[in-house]
Order: sequence, then C-alpha cells, then structure tokens
Amino acid sequence: LASPPLSPTSRASVAPDDGRTLAEKRLQRMVQCKEFAQELERNRQEFSLQHAQACSAAQQRADDLNRARVNALKESARLWLQRSHDAAERRRRDNLNTSEVFDRKHTAAAQRRAEQRDREEAAREKRLRETVQHVLKVQSAARLYEQEKSDAAQAGLNKIDAAATERANLKRAEHLARIERDNFTERREQAAERKRLEARAFVVRARKELAAKEVRSDRNLHVLRRSALEREREMRKERTAREVDCGGSPTSLRGPSSPSGGGGESSDG
Repeated sequence: LASPPLSPTSRASVAPDDGRTLAEKRLQRMVQCKEFAQELERNRQEFSLQHAQACSAAQQRADDLNRARVNALKESARLWLQRSHDAAERRRRDNLNTSEVFDRKHTAAAQRRAEQRDREEAAREKRLRETVQHVLKVQSAARLYEQEKSDAAQAGLNKIDAAATERANLKRAEHLARIERDNFTERREQAAERKRLEARAFVVRARKELAAKEVRSDRNLHVLRRSALEREREMRKERTAREVDCGGSPTSLRGPSSPSGGGGESSDG
C-alpha cells in the first residue's frame, strides 16, 4: 500500500495508472515530497527573516523612543538643577543685602503700580473720549434723521393739503355749475315748501291722534270709575241714541241685555 500524500500537489501529480512500476512511482513521490519540504523550509526561513527584521525595527523604534524620553528627562533635570542653582544664588545674594533688595523691590513695585495706574487712566480717558464722540455722532445723526423725517412729513402734508384744497375747489365749482345747470334754487325752495307742508300735516295728525287718545282715555277712566249699574245704564242710553240716529225704533231694536254690559257691543266702549 502506498503512503498518504504529504501535500495536495503531490496527489494531483501522481497519475492513476501510467504504466510505470511501483518503485518508480515511489521514487517520484519521494522527489516530490523532498521538493515540497524544501519549499516549506524556504517559506519558513523567509518568514523568520521578515519576522526578525520587523522585531528588530520595532525594538529599534522602542529604543529610540526610550532614548528620546531619557534625553528629555535628563534635559529637564538639568534645567531644574540650573534653576535651583540660580534660585539658591539669588537667595544667597538677597541674604547678604536684604534691606537694600527690599527697598529696591518696593521702589520698583511702586513705580510699576504708578505706571499701571497711568496706563489705566489714559485708557479710561481714551474710552471716555471715544464714547463721548460716538454719542455726539449718534445724536447728530438722530437729529439729522428727525429733521429729514419732519421735512418729508411736512412736504407730504403740504402736498395733501394742496390736493385737498384742489379737490374742494373742484367740487365747489362742480356744485355751483350743477346748481346753475339744474335750477337748484327753485327745486330747493319747492323741497323746503313740501317739507313744511308735510311737517304741518304731521303736526295736525298728531294733534288729532292725541285728542282722540285723550277722549278715549277720559271715557275709559269714566267707565272704570262708575259702578256696574251706572255703566249699564249709560251703555243703554248710547245704544238708544245710536239706534235713533240710524232711523230705527228703540223698542223694536232693543234686545235682551245683561248686567255685564250687553254682549259684543262692549267693544265700542
């Protein structure tokens, strides 16, 4: 039995039956396995070389970074030592002449404060001047705008007044022309006369209506103030008088009456 293939390429390279002997086939198979092993070894060596190079580069970058950090720390330490040495030297000098240094510092500080106050005062005055100038400019512009607005409004009012005067003159002229054309005076007198007659007729009608209302009111009050028997007697007299006026006989036209006032004829009262 033949041994299993070591790679897919070795299986594909062996033909099922090509007329060769088993020894030849095994020899060919061994050659193929050896070539495959050599190929794997070359790949492994290339990968190892690439990996070694990458590791070496990474190590070099790490060494450079660490070296840079160490150098930065050394430089920082050197600067700190220099500042510390300078401060110690200043303290030593200050301890030698403390009063003189204090006076000198106090004088310098006072001078700096005075200069600072002068600068602040100058800046304050400058801002004040700029503010005053800005306010004056704004006020001037506002007055100019108000004046222009007032002038424009006055011009508009003058135009409106002129147009209104012109329209009034035109209407007056048209009215006078219409009066002259349509004989308005005579028609106005006729209308006034008709109005006076209508007012007089209305007054006459009103007086008649008031007189009739007063008569009816007096009669109703008179009827209400009389007793039932007196009201019946008066109503009979009135019926008799109406019957006589109509030309009929009082005895023939008189019908039965009731104490309440004679049926439907009570509506005449």
